[in-house]
Parts: sequence; structure tokens; C-alpha cells
Amino acid sequence: HSPVMQPAAEGLAKAIAATTVHDAAIPVIGNITAAPLTSAQDIRQELAQQIASPVQWIRTISYLAGAGVSIFIEIGPGQALTGMVKRIAKGVTTINISNAADLAKAVAAIREIQAGDGV
Repeated sequence: HSPVMQPAAEGLAKAIAATTVHDAAIPVIGNITAAPLTSAQDIRQELAQQIASPVQWIRTISYLAGAGVSIFIEIGPGQALTGMVKRIAKGVTTINISNAADLAKAVAAIREIQAGDGV
């Protein structure tokens, strides 16, 4: 996420242009704009430039929380993103999945949350 990566962004843009990308049925929140993207063209541009542009992480998480997202799931080893989400969006539920056992726990936790919400 640095201007030093611009040459790589140009190569990535070529690879993305050669890949089929459809309009999003569910908006994708851009790393650069922290705004919802639905058109394939906007998604392509955002993907190509994100490696050379600053990430708007705080704005992105704030946008999602403001839009009503209350459960954030981090998939992968460690909990760095989960910790950042907790500091930005107070009161949301965070779940970390780093292995198969965690996946089963996450599914159970989400079902419990949904049952409590009457969903």
C-alpha cells in the first residue's frame, strides 16, 4: 500500500483486465475509497490501485459499522485485524478463524447471535 508499488499496480491492472469480473450483487467496500463499489469497472480500478494507495481502514470499518454491520470475521492466522476492528467499532462482535475448529466455533457463535436477535 505504497506509491513505490505503482509499477506492480500497472502489471496487476493488466492481469485484472484479462480476468472476468462481474458487477457485485453485494457491494464491495473499497480499500482506497472506503465506499461501496458495485460496478465491475470500479472494482477493477480499486483492485489495481490498492497496492499503490493508502488503505482507508478506519474509514472502512467506520462505514461498515455505521451501515449496521455488527459481526466482523477475520480469517487467517493471528488477530491483528480483529484487534483493530475492536478499537474502531466499539460494541461489535469479532470472530477469528484460523483453523477448522475455529470455523465450527464461529458457526455456533453466529447461530447463537442470530437466535438472540430473533433471526
